[in-house]
Amino acid sequence: MARPSLTSVAVLALLLLAGPPSHAAAPEPLRSISDVLDLPIAELDRDRSAVVRGTATFLRSHSLVLQDGDDAIFVARRSESDGSDAASTEAWLQIPLGSVVEVEGVVEPGGYAPTIIASDFRVVAPGELPAAAPVDVGRLYSGADDNRRVEVRGVVQGMDPLREGSSWQLFVETAARRIAVELPKEFFPDDPAPLVDAEVQATGVVAAFRNIRGEFIAPRLCIARQEDLAVIKPAAGPPFDAPLVPLEEIARFRVRPLGGHRLRTSGVVSFATSESLYLQEGIGGVRVDLAESPAVEAEPLREGDRVEVAGFLNMSRRIGGIVGAVVRRIATEQPPEPLRIQPREIVANHDASRRTGMISPLGSYDGRLVRCRAVVEAVAPMPEGVIVSLADGDTPLMAELPPTAVVTTYLPRLTPGSEVEITGIVRLDLSTEQSGGLTIAHPRLERLNLLVRSPRDVTVVRTAPWWTPRRLAVAAGSLAALLVALAAGSMAWVTVLKREVARQTNLAVDEATARREAALEYEVGLRERSRLAANLHDTILQTVTGIGFQLKACEVSRQREVAGSDDGTADDAVGAGGHLAVARKMVDHAAGQLRSTVWSLRSLPTDDRLFSVALREQADRHAAGHETQISLSFDPAADRLPAFVAGNLLLVMQEALHNALHHADPRTIAMAVAADATARTVTATVRDDGAGFVIGSQAGPTQGHFGVAGMRERVERLGGRLEITSSPGDGTTVAAVVPLVPGGLSVDGTHAASQPADGQLEANTHGRPLPVRTMSPASGDSYISG
Repeated sequence: MARPSLTSVAVLALLLLAGPPSHAAAPEPLRSISDVLDLPIAELDRDRSAVVRGTATFLRSHSLVLQDGDDAIFVARRSESDGSDAASTEAWLQIPLGSVVEVEGVVEPGGYAPTIIASDFRVVAPGELPAAAPVDVGRLYSGADDNRRVEVRGVVQGMDPLREGSSWQLFVETAARRIAVELPKEFFPDDPAPLVDAEVQATGVVAAFRNIRGEFIAPRLCIARQEDLAVIKPAAGPPFDAPLVPLEEIARFRVRPLGGHRLRTSGVVSFATSESLYLQEGIGGVRVDLAESPAVEAEPLREGDRVEVAGFLNMSRRIGGIVGAVVRRIATEQPPEPLRIQPREIVANHDASRRTGMISPLGSYDGRLVRCRAVVEAVAPMPEGVIVSLADGDTPLMAELPPTAVVTTYLPRLTPGSEVEITGIVRLDLSTEQSGGLTIAHPRLERLNLLVRSPRDVTVVRTAPWWTPRRLAVAAGSLAALLVALAAGSMAWVTVLKREVARQTNLAVDEATARREAALEYEVGLRERSRLAANLHDTILQTVTGIGFQLKACEVSRQREVAGSDDGTADDAVGAGGHLAVARKMVDHAAGQLRSTVWSLRSLPTDDRLFSVALREQADRHAAGHETQISLSFDPAADRLPAFVAGNLLLVMQEALHNALHHADPRTIAMAVAADATARTVTATVRDDGAGFVIGSQAGPTQGHFGVAGMRERVERLGGRLEITSSPGDGTTVAAVVPLVPGGLSVDGTHAASQPADGQLEANTHGRPLPVRTMSPASGDSYISG
């Protein structure tokens, strides 16, 4: 056996002295709540360990809140299913509030503020709860007080039992804002309803309502001890002892505001459900949302009942309403008669008051029962009812019919174009102009709605005209086909008479020829109808769908606002006008395309322009209003294509471009036209980097979508092939490959007798040549739009 050398022995000794290989040292645990809260957002997902101390201010079975000075943090404990034992659970539940607790665990982002997931804990010392800070409404509603112990004083305006949990939820108004206060049901085993309208002081820990992105929405207050909810001033008395306020004055100016307490008012019921009702009195109308369990009336309320309601003012709709109300019947009267007024008058009244900034002597009509006439524009059945779009001249409105109105014997009468007389309760959707988060103008009317109570409130006074555009087109087509058939029949009869005089044999030949010609004419007609349907889809349906009704509403609303604006909102109108101008151009373009399709099927989308020029204009038009960058690469040789080939390729690329912009949400779209002299083909490609899809999952003609089918039919009529490649997340490529000079094809897509020569295609037209336009080369070969 060989002896080890001195060199190997020395190396071994050095390795033993150096010890095992070292690794990067783990970061030190965070030692204070302040250190955890100061972590950058990007650090919260990196499993940072923490050992922190603080005073226990809130405790539940799997949660604890620790506060150290002004800093507080939420601590979550793993459940027994995650590895904690029963003894540890018992020890957790015995943590005294106010004691100093040390927690060891890992920092996680939590739902809003950083959270510690505890792996171990211990009670360090007894103590007392820290003094609660008087609430700062600004900090509270900005989310800065999350997990801190604060004190809120206000009026209880309602309650919710939170049936799925073990807590009550009170709605407390403080500083004209409402906050949800949660407390265990064991504090009020029966019902905290006596607290409604009482002034209370609630002390607890602030929690956050947040969205999926971890952004603060609103605060809530969680109470840990029964003594942390104190009644400062009990409710003044029973609900109907509250101050009486006329219905029209519930939210008007008062020298001595009610301070969040109940008000009482009265009126006549115009509509009632188990959850809400509408009251009328004079020119005023108000929506009243009932408390969770009013249980004042054993018999349901009906239209015509005069009632008193006691509840709390609500301005969430920017127009006065009452919430958390209880109601009692006083008497029964005749149901209120609907006010006959047209929607345009309601809009004009609102605009006039907004323009002057003064109170309208006619009121707002919101909550009033009215009756008007309007024309049906669209009907949309929904699971919860029916939404009907109506128009009173240039004034749009929406009618909401309850589910009982969805009956097969009635709904079919509400066809677009019919005129109806409709009764309903006005509901105005108002919005305020804001800048920097501040309201800077009086509310404007966004939409006028009518809440229809039942089918009897809608009467069809004039049915839609029978001659709709679709029926007119069908009739015109049928008449044209009849005339063609009569002409063809007359010619055939004359021919038969001539051949009958000459020879019986020739008659048989002529009859066979007539049959072949009729079959060819039928086949060509079918192909032409398919091409016409594709043209209408590619050029009209993509542009016109949904523009008309929305464009009219946008234009009228903006004209009124510009005409009545005296506070600088005209600039906003100019911006909206730019979008309106783009929409107008789209409508003009669609009208021109429709006129072209109807009057001359010989007219191609290039309209005597070079293929490259038409394609660039198409890219510019689609780029308007989109942030997507559209690039175009064009081979000048493709400008020599016959016009019908260029026109069909243009429509194929337009459909692919439209689909990419409206369904894929791409950042870039690359369009290319390349000619291959060797293969004698031209390839038109539209490639996007958008969402992509699974091939075969797209909607087809059976679902009312003809785009892909239309593209494929166009390319196949040119003797080519359409290739579509896509996958989710990798974008989509649409490529049309057709012959440079489609031999065997005529202009209308039928098989030709010979190859084209001298700018002509010899088609199957009894030997007569058909002219074909040619185009000169374009000057450039690339273009970018977007």
